[in-house]
Amino acid sequence: MKEQKMEQKQNLANSEEQADGIMYQDDTMIHDTKSGLEEPAAQRSANVTFEEAAQVIEELESEQAEVNPRTMRARLGRGSYTHLRDLYKLYNEKKLKEAEAFTALNVDAKDMEMRAKELVSLAVQSNYRIVNEEREFNRTQLKNCQARYDALVQGYKKEIEQLKADKTDLSEDLKKARNEVESTALKLANKTTEHINLQKENAALKATKTEQAERIAELKSQIETLTKAVNQLSKKQEKEEGMKKEDKPKA
Repeated sequence: MKEQKMEQKQNLANSEEQADGIMYQDDTMIHDTKSGLEEPAAQRSANVTFEEAAQVIEELESEQAEVNPRTMRARLGRGSYTHLRDLYKLYNEKKLKEAEAFTALNVDAKDMEMRAKELVSLAVQSNYRIVNEEREFNRTQLKNCQARYDALVQGYKKEIEQLKADKTDLSEDLKKARNEVESTALKLANKTTEHINLQKENAALKATKTEQAERIAELKSQIETLTKAVNQLSKKQEKEEGMKKEDKPKA
């Protein structure tokens, strides 16, 4: 009996080696149960889950070892070659699908990233164009206002200089009026610095224009008033001098 069992075990080992050899020669699987040994065959056919097979495959791959149903069974200690082959095939199919899905996601992500970059670039370009146009408009408006303002200042300065040259011998009241005109002109000239800062306050341009117009009108009114006063004083002085001349012969 013992010799018979030993012979059966030897036959089983031979049949397994033969099955392994044939399996790797033509990529087909031979069931070990053909040997007729029920107990070892049942042990080898014990269920192996997909998770267990996947873990063993990953371990073998990490060790850079050969991965096939024979090495899987050697690591697990159970499972039929056919079942392990199917699990290995299923594992590879799952990995392939995951890789394809990952590749598709990467392609979509890259496409979305490129599209987002294009949109950002367009938005930046559009913003730059709008900002540059606004700056150019503001710069032009400021230059125009500055040119008109400078012309007005120069005009008033010439008028003041002319008044200084023609009325050097006016009375104290006339000198006081002239000083007021000069002070007003200096204040008007000092406004130039304030108007340069208007470059940063485009929203206040209209209000500033209105304020300038009112100020100019006020200055014109003051100058007209002063001119009338100067003329009146001049006439009064001439009249007084005429009266003095008339009085001299009587004396």
